[in-house]
Parts: sequence; structure tokens; C-alpha cells
Amino acid sequence: VPTVLWADLLGYEGTDEEKINQLWETLLKLCRIEGVELKDTYRHHMAKLRHRCEALNKLDLKSLRYTCENGTDLLLELPEGHIWLGGEESSKDGTIFNANIPTEEVFSAPQYNGVNGVVHCTKPLIYHGNTISDFSFTFKDGKIVEYTAKEGYEVLKELVETDEGSHYLGEVALVDHFSPISQSNQIFYETLFDENASCHLAIGASYPTCLKNSDGLSEEELKERGLNHSLTHVDFMIGHERMNIKGYTRDGQAVDIMIDGRLQV
Repeated sequence: VPTVLWADLLGYEGTDEEKINQLWETLLKLCRIEGVELKDTYRHHMAKLRHRCEALNKLDLKSLRYTCENGTDLLLELPEGHIWLGGEESSKDGTIFNANIPTEEVFSAPQYNGVNGVVHCTKPLIYHGNTISDFSFTFKDGKIVEYTAKEGYEVLKELVETDEGSHYLGEVALVDHFSPISQSNQIFYETLFDENASCHLAIGASYPTCLKNSDGLSEEELKERGLNHSLTHVDFMIGHERMNIKGYTRDGQAVDIMIDGRLQV
């Protein structure tokens, strides 16, 4: 929730009360609760995310190829039986809930040892209060084999070296680059908001819910099916207005997933 400290960090001006009120207005708009057109309201947005997940799950993708003019060229495989999730979910007792508000993403789990190439971040990562910016990762067979950062290299090293699993990815998330959060052109210094501004990946643990028939599986069994295990899970943003993503289905078809930052599903 808004605090004076957060409002000051984001550059709001006026009395403390005025700054708090301005930040509330911003957050309620970004959460699609107030100040948005009817077609962009929370309910309509949830329906759009549900449709997006259904379309991606129907494709049964084998891999995603990310390319961008900033140097990103990454081939990311998806495990057989992966599931795309996003927006509202249902608990085992049937309760409908949304774990994150705001939420702009649909997400799944990558094949932990099936990521190859280079990816460049497009927004700073705030990790334990430290800023990591202008960083990149090089992957081979899923593992981070090289990383760079203009700012916060030692902090990035600490993150990557957390454990064996932190050398691999645990999440792949698709976000339309032209989301309200992205269009605000604001860094919020809070991953819940910043991750919803653009496509992102996560270092560390995968969510077992992103895999069919995963209930009750051990860590070893989940890993055999392609999911990563780690003590950490940290998102970093890679979306760009010139990002293109091509999907490849298990029956050999090529499908446009994103063109110039706009999701096609």
C-alpha cells in the first residue's frame, strides 16, 4: 500500500497526504480498479487472461524463440505437459482467487535444462534493496554460464550463486509490452508492479502447478519432468517494444506469439 517513503521514491510532490492520495490513484488505475475504460476493467482483463491461457495451452508449445534488437536471442524449451496460468485461479476447494493484483502476465515453467542463448534485461532489478541494472545472462543447456551487469554485479553474483538451482530458470511469463504499467514509464522499485510491465523470466524454483499431474510428486520426480528446484525465485524483466517471440509446437508448426511487443494470443 502507499507510504510516504514510497511516494517520495517515485517523485510525488505536495503534502504527505497529497502524495499518498496521488499514489493511491496511480495504483488503483494500474490494478484496473478505477480510472480505466470499460474494456480495460478488472473483470474484462481477467477474461482476456483466461482466453490467453486457453489459447497457449491449446497450442501445446515445445519451445519459444525470443529475439530483440537489444541483443536478446534466446531459445527456451517447455516441458511436456506444461500448463499456462494467469489471472484468477481455483483452489482445491473451489475458491476463486487472484494471488497477485495487479497482474498482466500469463506464465508457465521452462524446461530447466533446455534454455540456450543470450537475454538482456530491460528494467532494473531491485534485489534485497540493491539495484542491478543493464545486466544480461548467457545460457547453455539451461545453465547460466555467463552474466554481466553495469551496476550491481556483486549482488547479481550473490543471487546466481544462491544454490545449484539458482543457475537455472524456473518461470517464463508473457506480458504485452503495452500494459498500463509499462505505459506509465515508471520504475516502481517493487517487483509485484515492475514484473507486470513486461515479459519476464525468473531465476530459481518452478511452480509445480505449471505441470499436469504434478500433485504429490517429489523434487526429484518434478526435476525428471523438467522443473527446476531452488531456495530462491527472482523475476527479472526482459520485455521490449521490439521484442518478437516465435512459438514452435510439438507437431512442428511455427506461431507468432509476440510481434514488436504486442502479444498475438
